[in-house]
Amino acid sequence: MSEDGAPLGSRYRLDEPIGEGGMGVVWRGHDHASGDVYAIKLLRPELAGDPAALTRFVRERNALIRLRHPGIVAVHDMIVEGDRLALVMDLVRGEDLRGYRLRRGGKLPPVDSAWLMAQICAALAAVHGADMVHRDLKPANVLLDHERPSWPVRLADFGISRVFDDTTVTSAGRITGTPAYLAPETLEGHPFGPAADVYAAGVTLYELVAGRVPFRGEHFGAVMNAHLTKAPEPVAGLPAALWSVIEGCLAKDPGERPDAETLGHRLLDFTETARTGRLLLSLPDGPAGGPRRAAPSSQPSLPSPSSGTGPGTGQGGVRDTDESAAEGTEERSGGARDAVGAPAPSRRRWLVVTAAVVAALAVVGAAAFVAFA
Repeated sequence: MSEDGAPLGSRYRLDEPIGEGGMGVVWRGHDHASGDVYAIKLLRPELAGDPAALTRFVRERNALIRLRHPGIVAVHDMIVEGDRLALVMDLVRGEDLRGYRLRRGGKLPPVDSAWLMAQICAALAAVHGADMVHRDLKPANVLLDHERPSWPVRLADFGISRVFDDTTVTSAGRITGTPAYLAPETLEGHPFGPAADVYAAGVTLYELVAGRVPFRGEHFGAVMNAHLTKAPEPVAGLPAALWSVIEGCLAKDPGERPDAETLGHRLLDFTETARTGRLLLSLPDGPAGGPRRAAPSSQPSLPSPSSGTGPGTGQGGVRDTDESAAEGTEERSGGARDAVGAPAPSRRRWLVVTAAVVAALAVVGAAAFVAFA
C-alpha cells in the first residue's frame, strides 16, 4: 500500500519514494512545519519488532545526529513510530561513486581516484575521531554532490549497519556489511574498528583505478578466502606510489594499515605530484544539451578529526547494485556524473581551505538537494 502523503511522527510527511534496497525504502519528505525537504529512510519493518535492533537504533541516535562534517551526510532525526524506524537526512543533488565510475567507462584516472579518496578519508578521520566507524564503506555509499564542486564527496549510510547487529558475522552466520569490502579481521569475528574502514577504502580505491574489486569469487566463501589469504593483483600501468598506498590499505594485519588521516595525506601528496593541470568537476548535460563544467574549486584539505567538523548536507544513500553477486544485497541509485578538480595547494594551506569550505557550507546548508537515479 502506498504511503505517499502519509505523516511520519509529529513533524514529517512522506512525499514520494526515491529509492529502495535491502535496508528499506528512501522517501522524499518534508517537515510540514518548516517546509524543509529531506530524504527519509524507512528501515525494514521487522527491525521495529527486534528488541536488540530497536535498542541499537535508540542508542545510536544521539551520536549520529551530533556528527557533522562537510564530507558526511547529515542525520537530522531518527524516529520510532509503531512498526516504523526512520532516519531523516538532507537530500543531495548528484550521484553515487559507483555510478560515476561506470559512466566514466568503468574506471577512473589515478589522479581523479586519489583526489576523491582523499575526501573520503577526511570524512573517515572525523568519524574515527568521534570514536565511531562507518562499517559499510563502498562506492555505492559515497555520493558526489553536484552543488558542491569544492568538496563533492558525501559519505552516506553512516552507522545504519549497526542497527542490524553489533558484529560483522552474527551467530546465525549472517553478514552485516558488503562482503567484497570486508576486512579479514572482521570476517574472523573480531570487532569492526577504524582499520576495517581503511581496508574498505583501499578496496574502493582499487576498484576506482582497476574497474573491479580486488577480491572476487563465485560465492561468498571464495570472496572470504581471498580476503584472508590472497594478495591483491597489481593494476597494470598504475603509478608505483599509488600502488604502494593501496597495498598499505589492504594489509592483512590491521596494525599495518595507515589511519584515515595519514592515508588522506598520502593521497593528496600523490595528487599534488601527479596532476598536470586543474581537475574539473564534470556535471551532467545542461539544459542546452552540452556538458556543464563547475567553476574551479579549491583542493580539499584533510583536517584532523578534532578540528575538521562543520555543517554539512546529505541524503539517504540510494545506491546501485554492485557488480558481483557475492558482494551482497544493496540499495538502488544511479545518476549523473561527477569528475573532480582543482589545483592542489600545499599542506600549509589545508586548514585555510577547510575553513573556507565549512563557511560556505554554513550558507548553503539549508538548501535541499535531490539524488537522481
